[in-house]
Amino acid sequence: MSFEGRVAVITGGARGIGRSIAKELAAGGATLALVDVLLDVAEETAAEFRSQGVEAAAFAANVANPEDVTRMCGEVIERFGKIDILVNNAALHTRKRSLVEIGTERWDRVVAVNFTAPFDFARQVVPAMRAAGGGVVINICSDAATIPDRTYTGAAYGPSKAALAAFTQS
Repeated sequence: MSFEGRVAVITGGARGIGRSIAKELAAGGATLALVDVLLDVAEETAAEFRSQGVEAAAFAANVANPEDVTRMCGEVIERFGKIDILVNNAALHTRKRSLVEIGTERWDRVVAVNFTAPFDFARQVVPAMRAAGGGVVINICSDAATIPDRTYTGAAYGPSKAALAAFTQS
């Protein structure tokens, strides 16, 4: 699939699934904006892509912070002129925390990263996409949205991904 001339923002793009998504988009010719809270790791990943001839840059953002999301989207548009593809991939697990163990603070953090951040990113980029004639928002969910996994993902992960799946459908 060709992504020539397209600018792709990938949250959590420095490693894991985000890095794999970036690799596929780069293979199709996309310019990469790798967003991660770990700027040093994102810089290393972007440098690796650049060494392969891919236009790529790292952007620091705590996706749970709406001000960071707004700032970072502005930086991407300033640098590349547009955003054509948004991949909301960043996620946070709770790892073996039951309902009574998780606490409100951790619950809020998981929901902020896994559900509210994709909403904030979409609110920032969709108007720019519309003005440019179109674009695509991809929200990475999980089977934990429909299949509870009490031993690995914990009490907040599945519900946050179920909310993201419902948001995507709407």
